[in-house]
Amino acid sequence: MELNQAQSFNYSFSTSIELDESGDISLAQMYLEESIMKLEFVNEIDHTIELHINSDDLTVDGLPLQLHYTVLGNNQTQVFGGFKNTAIEFTTDPVTGSSQFSIDYDLTIDLQQGDILEANRDLHYKALFDVVDFEYVYGNFTTKQHIVSDSIQINQKLTDLYDKVSVADSKLTFTAHNGFGIPLSFSYDLFGKRTDGSQFQFVLDNNDQPIEAATQLYEIAQSEWFYDKSNSNLDEFISFIPDDKLNLNATLDVNPNAVNDNFLHDESEFWIDIYAETPLHFNINNVEILDTLTIDSPIDTSDFDQILEATLHFDYRSELPLEVQLNTQMIDTLSKNVFSSWTPYC
Repeated sequence: MELNQAQSFNYSFSTSIELDESGDISLAQMYLEESIMKLEFVNEIDHTIELHINSDDLTVDGLPLQLHYTVLGNNQTQVFGGFKNTAIEFTTDPVTGSSQFSIDYDLTIDLQQGDILEANRDLHYKALFDVVDFEYVYGNFTTKQHIVSDSIQINQKLTDLYDKVSVADSKLTFTAHNGFGIPLSFSYDLFGKRTDGSQFQFVLDNNDQPIEAATQLYEIAQSEWFYDKSNSNLDEFISFIPDDKLNLNATLDVNPNAVNDNFLHDESEFWIDIYAETPLHFNINNVEILDTLTIDSPIDTSDFDQILEATLHFDYRSELPLEVQLNTQMIDTLSKNVFSSWTPYC
């Protein structure tokens, strides 16, 4: 078709871009420190096309996305747009449930008198969006479950101590640190095993511990709970004296009650600290510790013929609940006399 006068042709359309990583999340908003949009155009038309790209769902430095490219005729054009400080507002595809955002395209061809516009010529395009540096995301996270199994070998030095001590009024305190805006639930099964093949299960009154979510970005929420003889068989478990290993099967439920308005950020992390209070009871009978101490005089005694009187002071301090009796024997190396004394129990 040959035009007998100048004329402009305009065509507008919209397309949606889905994020592959959003399978477990219904995204609401994402903030990216850095991102890249890759555009590829194959123009089979013999004329140049002016392309305008806009999006109200994607803002760069607080302003809606606005791009302009010139696509030459009979040419393949690739464009890489790098963006800083990008915010994306998402909608949910009603069919697939995927999170997506919309981009609007506006194409204009300006033709002059005598230009020929051939039929069956197309403009093909491909658009990809890559996340380079993620900062945070808001959305609704699906319920997921993670199971961890581990075996802890008992140190042989500890097993040698078992028959010498007993534990009373023990207590385990757990502190969970959650940097995700997602509530969690923690439960586990713990078995102690002996080398003779027997085992004993650690039983709790409540084995489904809720863990609070962080309420703000870059905040750490703490949840604390404990186990002692009032809510578990901890004393019986320790009295079983597992001397081989501990078998642990832990379950971590993510967003167990399907709470909405979750978030995570580039520094989100989760960990649990465990503190053990184990007062030890032990018996020590008739233990003797022998030592010899040579005392040098702090002054020159070369002109002394004899020492008429001397006093030796001992300062004994101990935080152990033990009675100690001290037997002191002093030997005069000149006269070979032995002086002995006993202190009362202290």
